[in-house]
Amino acid sequence: MRFAIFSIACSLLLSNLLCAQSSKPLKADDYLNTLNNSRDALFDQIIEDYEGYLAKNPSDVEIRIEHCEFIRQAFYDSYDDYNPLEEEYEESVRLLLADFPTNHQVLLYQLDNCWGDSAIRVGTKILDMNLENPGEWADHDLAIVHKRLANTYDYQGTPEQVLEHAMKAQRLNDTLDLTYLEAQQYEEKNLYSKAVEILLSNVDSTGDAQNNYRKARMLLELGQDREALQLFELVKNDTSVYMDNGELAQALIVNEKFTEAREYLLRDLESSYNKSVVLHDLIAFDFKHSPNDTLVSTYERLMDESFHNDTFGMYRFLLLFKAPFQGWRWNDLLKLLYFLVLIVVVCSLPYLYVLPIDFLSRRFGINHDNTALSSAPWTLTDFWIISALFILIDVFTWMLFSYPNLLASFFSDMYIAEDNKISIDQANEAIVFFLMMFIMVVGYLKKTDYQFLLSKHWKVGKSIGLGVLCAFLLRTIYFALSRKGILPGIEMTMLSSVMDYLKSINQYYHPALAFLFAVILVPFYEEYIFRGIFLNSMDRRIKFIAANVIQSVLFALVHENWSLFLFYFFTGLITGYLVKKSNSLLPALSMHATNNLLAFIAIMRM
Repeated sequence: MRFAIFSIACSLLLSNLLCAQSSKPLKADDYLNTLNNSRDALFDQIIEDYEGYLAKNPSDVEIRIEHCEFIRQAFYDSYDDYNPLEEEYEESVRLLLADFPTNHQVLLYQLDNCWGDSAIRVGTKILDMNLENPGEWADHDLAIVHKRLANTYDYQGTPEQVLEHAMKAQRLNDTLDLTYLEAQQYEEKNLYSKAVEILLSNVDSTGDAQNNYRKARMLLELGQDREALQLFELVKNDTSVYMDNGELAQALIVNEKFTEAREYLLRDLESSYNKSVVLHDLIAFDFKHSPNDTLVSTYERLMDESFHNDTFGMYRFLLLFKAPFQGWRWNDLLKLLYFLVLIVVVCSLPYLYVLPIDFLSRRFGINHDNTALSSAPWTLTDFWIISALFILIDVFTWMLFSYPNLLASFFSDMYIAEDNKISIDQANEAIVFFLMMFIMVVGYLKKTDYQFLLSKHWKVGKSIGLGVLCAFLLRTIYFALSRKGILPGIEMTMLSSVMDYLKSINQYYHPALAFLFAVILVPFYEEYIFRGIFLNSMDRRIKFIAANVIQSVLFALVHENWSLFLFYFFTGLITGYLVKKSNSLLPALSMHATNNLLAFIAIMRM
């Protein structure tokens, strides 16, 4: 029908143009008016044809539906998503439903053309009708209903409903493949192993290429490099699918097919509108796998594209190890200056919260001889030094493993794709950060500072036991309140800020290494930083309650997860109070390690 309308309109326009060949052409506006008038007249004629036929055949449901569909699409503007005949279309659908309220074709048509809560109401109505009269609806039609409901619930963010309807749709029609939709739900719940299992449960080389491509991307994101490459290989020769050459290159790299990977990176460079993004991937590849002259050539091209591609000189510094005799540009010195400015800014950031504390204590004359840890030697100077070192280590690991993302945080015109959830880079970044933090704290502590691991007031068993009990109580209470909607929803692991890092370590190294960091090293250095140096240096200058709140806020902020901010805040408050009452870091360490152990167990089970 739409092809016929288009053909007639073109014929009318062509005849007008042929008649005008012997005379001076009209103005463009005149031709456009003629075209619009012809279109309106043709539309009216087609509507008359529909109405004339339906007057004689009022029970022809298929033509009634085609009549509605014609009104919906005749003047629809897909670019602006606007239909000037929306009111006429809605009226035609209303009349259709009034005349055929239980007709299967009509209800499916209605379901196909409504969204959100309306789609859920219609879909639920159809399912209720089938329950009242089992077998009345064909399995194929019911599968369509469940698939539509699954997609609608996915948009609304209710994974349980998505999984329920997706599985029912596939049971009713085994030709449907909704495994990608199902895997998305498990990925959002951080059940990565289950997501991978679902994705691999239905891999069909003859299946929908676009669906296989989506699966390949998710598998790559979840660290399943070999399986992702197999699916990419199935899809790459299908011209109907737009494939990101950079993603295929990444799959080839992790499968050690370096020659092919660089070819795809070069293809991506030629086709990309944002060449800086691809050049960052290309130079990262060349640092690891290409000869020095190729690396230098890529670096020069990166710099020719934009100075911002290496603002802080990270690539230039690394180039010293690969090509030490490569000449320097004048703007390389400017990069060095920017790098020094970055260091100065980072070291100055702690002043934003250290100076106000110093000012308030001097203004109101607050000065305590005893702190949460009696005889603790730390002052606000220690608070500033450790804060600055903490941020410096964070920035250093960011530069080393996610330099493009660091640049993108400064320059909004740079777009950098999101990192994979599970990857060797994530694992290496976590290992370097955790080790540097641990070494920094151990190197900063004096021998006498280790006395704070034991309490003079509490026995070792009591300190450890209370810490374990507090960890379980906090999790239990928080879970209960989150289920009632009083507090934000909480994830199973309670360690989401580093969960992907630990999973990457598990996959690319060994779970024992992840256990060492999560349950032993991280609690040790974080407790000495937050409940040791931070809390006691502030407690010396301001009241304990204020000091405890501030260190808890800082503890929650460094975990970089707003959905779990309150959980980390309450963890900081409770551990700070335990330190105050016990005059020891041991109960705080016990609570922190217990919480991380429970999170680690949840990660391993997931």
